[in-house]
Amino acid sequence: MSHDPRALDAAPDAERLRLFESVVVNAHDAVVITEAEPISAPGPRIVYVNQSFTRVTGYTPDEVLGRSPRILQGPRTARAALDRIRRALERWEPVTVELVNYRKDGSEFVVENSIMPVANADGWFTHWVSIQRDITDRHRAEAELRESEEFFREAFDAGPLGMAVLDLDDRILQSNRKLADLLGLSPEAVLGRGLSRFAHPDDADRDALDALRLLRGEVESYHVDKRLLRADGQQRWARITSARVRDGGGRLMHLLAMVEDITEQRADREALVRARDQAERAARARAAFLATISHELRTPLHAVLGFGRVLSRETHGPLNDAQRSYVGHIVESGEHMARLVDELLDLRRHEGATEALVTRPTEAGPMIARALRMAGPLIDERHHRVAVALDEGLPRVEVEADATVQVLVNLLSNAARYTPAGGDIVVRGALDAEAARVRLSVEDNGIGIAPEDREKIFDYLAQVQSPEAVALRKTQRGTGLGLAIARAITRRLGGSLSVAAAPVRGSVFTLSLPVAEDPREGL
Repeated sequence: MSHDPRALDAAPDAERLRLFESVVVNAHDAVVITEAEPISAPGPRIVYVNQSFTRVTGYTPDEVLGRSPRILQGPRTARAALDRIRRALERWEPVTVELVNYRKDGSEFVVENSIMPVANADGWFTHWVSIQRDITDRHRAEAELRESEEFFREAFDAGPLGMAVLDLDDRILQSNRKLADLLGLSPEAVLGRGLSRFAHPDDADRDALDALRLLRGEVESYHVDKRLLRADGQQRWARITSARVRDGGGRLMHLLAMVEDITEQRADREALVRARDQAERAARARAAFLATISHELRTPLHAVLGFGRVLSRETHGPLNDAQRSYVGHIVESGEHMARLVDELLDLRRHEGATEALVTRPTEAGPMIARALRMAGPLIDERHHRVAVALDEGLPRVEVEADATVQVLVNLLSNAARYTPAGGDIVVRGALDAEAARVRLSVEDNGIGIAPEDREKIFDYLAQVQSPEAVALRKTQRGTGLGLAIARAITRRLGGSLSVAAAPVRGSVFTLSLPVAEDPREGL
């Protein structure tokens, strides 16, 4: 059924009035009608409000009729908006403003207020009609959006990485300060340039295939390391991550590039590689040196020791006292050199090994007893007192027994050698449950080790050079390899070896070994 749009104009005045009133009464927006004057205080009086006005403000018609709309104003109602309304009223012009109003309960709401003058048949303005749309939710959403945009803008600008928004032709639409600084330009000077144009010529096509796949939608992002050339010609390494940016409908709109300066990281990594290569070369050179020197020394040593021992037995004629003393020195020095060669070979064997030792659960007590028997002659010769203190229920350790005993013998011999005669040596065993380790320690009350020497003594051929240590070595000669071998063996066992000062005097060497997976209590 169709209606003639001129029918409303032809309708009786009463009918038209009824229709217009129905629209106003049932409108979703608040409608306020006031007298035309006075514009100055106290302002025009309200003569009509609709139901939506009551719903939005909480005021009933009886509470506002005859009063000025100024009752809706409050502390946060903008003076500029009110001045704009006043200027329009004075000119009898329509006006639309946004302002904060206040409900009956004192709460704020934001309205879009459209005010229009109404004239009678003679053209005289008699009333003002105000249509007030509650836009509080929209205003809040817009404020949240502004805050969100400001947050992301600040995050974009202040981020630790260089960032850029690019169009699909690689042109920079937006850049943060970090990227501009990396490229040696101002943020404004970066705009409109292609990011790929800053690439080093040798790296320009490094990510061409990945960039094409990104545009086609085959990947959502990718990263590449390449060199960038700054405006001053300086070269910087950068890790560039490129990602797709879609609109609400899923359509590709822009590309986002995150650029991290990795120049220092690469320099550090290259330095580490050089240091590792240098260390490996040094290790190979040392191994070759040890192998050569031990081989070259072993053959003549056999001859020296053999002839020396023959002479010492005096089978080819008696020796006088001086000759006997000289021969004794030859044999003693030869035996010392033979031990040195054997230990050099032992050090080479353990340091050059790449595989771990074959281990099994082993009790600590028997290994300590065995080590004490092997180091016993030196300990007895020095008249030392030895005590053993093992925690009750000490679990078994996952080790190779012979290698572990060799380490313990070395530690005991070291304690005996560097403790003045008649000293005390204490062997302890304790569980470190948190670390799942058994700690075996050898403590002496000898001359001790200066803090600056405590790591050095684990280097091969290193010996403490304090006057006391030098004096003791005159009677108790060592090779300077024992602790280096002990630490090399310990590492193959999956353990650690360290030294610290004893509580009163002397040193404590601690051998930390892994607890066996199936430990059982008791020794």
